[in-house]
Amino acid sequence: MERNYATVTLCFKLFFYIDDCDVGQGVFIFSVVKHEPLVYLDYQYPAWGEGIGGLMAASSVIAIPGYAIYLFIVTPGNWRQVSHILVRTFSSF
Repeated sequence: MERNYATVTLCFKLFFYIDDCDVGQGVFIFSVVKHEPLVYLDYQYPAWGEGIGGLMAASSVIAIPGYAIYLFIVTPGNWRQVSHILVRTFSSF
Protein backbone atom coordinates (compact mmCIF):
# COMPACT_ATOMS: atom_id res chain seq x y z
CA MET A 1 0.00 0.00 0.00
CA GLU A 2 1.39 3.40 -0.96
CA ARG A 3 1.18 6.38 1.32
CA ASN A 4 -0.24 9.56 -0.09
CA TYR A 5 1.28 12.55 1.69
CA ALA A 6 -0.52 15.02 -0.58
CA THR A 7 -3.70 14.74 1.51
CA VAL A 8 -2.28 16.70 4.45
CA THR A 9 -4.69 19.53 5.12
CA LEU A 10 -3.82 23.18 5.52
CA CYS A 11 -5.14 23.11 9.10
CA PHE A 12 -2.69 20.34 10.01
CA LYS A 13 0.22 22.21 8.41
CA LEU A 14 -0.60 25.40 10.30
CA PHE A 15 -0.87 23.53 13.59
CA PHE A 16 2.34 21.62 12.94
CA TYR A 17 4.43 24.64 11.99
CA ILE A 18 3.00 27.25 14.35
CA ASP A 19 1.19 25.76 17.33
CA ASP A 20 3.03 22.51 17.98
CA CYS A 21 5.86 24.13 19.95
CA ASP A 22 3.43 26.39 21.79
CA VAL A 23 1.35 23.42 22.93
CA GLY A 24 4.45 21.58 24.17
CA GLN A 25 5.70 24.62 26.04
CA GLY A 26 2.26 25.20 27.53
CA VAL A 27 2.04 21.64 28.82
CA PHE A 28 5.54 21.87 30.33
CA ILE A 29 4.90 25.23 32.04
CA PHE A 30 1.52 24.04 33.36
CA SER A 31 3.08 20.87 34.79
CA VAL A 32 5.81 22.89 36.54
CA VAL A 33 3.39 25.46 37.97
CA LYS A 34 0.76 22.93 39.11
CA HIS A 35 3.27 20.34 40.38
CA GLU A 36 2.18 18.30 43.39
CA PRO A 37 4.39 15.78 45.20
CA LEU A 38 3.92 12.17 44.12
CA VAL A 39 1.80 10.22 46.63
CA TYR A 40 0.91 6.51 46.53
CA LEU A 41 -1.64 5.45 49.13
CA ASP A 42 -0.27 7.15 52.26
CA TYR A 43 3.38 7.29 51.17
CA GLN A 44 4.81 10.54 49.80
CA TYR A 45 7.87 9.97 47.65
CA PRO A 46 10.96 12.05 48.52
CA ALA A 47 12.04 14.96 46.33
CA TRP A 48 15.28 13.23 45.36
CA GLY A 49 13.25 10.30 44.00
CA GLU A 50 11.19 12.64 41.83
CA GLY A 51 14.43 14.31 40.73
CA ILE A 52 15.94 11.00 39.62
CA GLY A 53 12.73 10.20 37.72
CA GLY A 54 12.86 13.59 36.03
CA LEU A 55 16.50 13.05 35.03
CA MET A 56 15.66 9.63 33.61
CA ALA A 57 12.85 11.12 31.52
CA ALA A 58 15.09 14.01 30.40
CA SER A 59 17.81 11.59 29.33
CA SER A 60 15.37 9.99 26.90
CA VAL A 61 13.98 13.28 25.62
CA ILE A 62 17.36 14.99 25.13
CA ALA A 63 18.56 12.21 22.82
CA ILE A 64 16.47 13.47 19.88
CA PRO A 65 17.72 17.10 19.70
CA GLY A 66 21.17 15.91 20.76
CA TYR A 67 21.37 13.58 17.77
CA ALA A 68 20.09 16.35 15.47
CA ILE A 69 22.85 18.68 16.70
CA TYR A 70 25.39 15.89 16.23
CA LEU A 71 24.23 15.38 12.62
CA PHE A 72 24.54 19.10 11.90
CA ILE A 73 28.09 19.08 13.25
CA VAL A 74 29.41 15.99 11.42
CA THR A 75 27.68 16.51 8.04
CA PRO A 76 30.07 18.24 5.62
CA GLY A 77 29.08 21.55 4.02
CA ASN A 78 27.89 24.95 5.15
CA TRP A 79 24.69 25.48 7.14
CA ARG A 80 22.46 25.82 4.05
CA GLN A 81 23.84 22.67 2.42
CA VAL A 82 23.61 20.66 5.62
CA SER A 83 20.03 21.77 6.32
CA HIS A 84 19.06 20.91 2.73
CA ILE A 85 20.51 17.41 3.20
CA LEU A 86 19.04 16.72 6.66
CA VAL A 87 15.66 18.48 6.58
CA ARG A 88 13.10 16.79 4.35
CA THR A 89 9.62 17.84 3.33
CA PHE A 90 6.64 15.60 2.64
CA SER A 91 7.32 15.67 -1.11
CA SER A 92 10.79 14.15 -0.69
CA PHE A 93 9.61 10.91 0.98
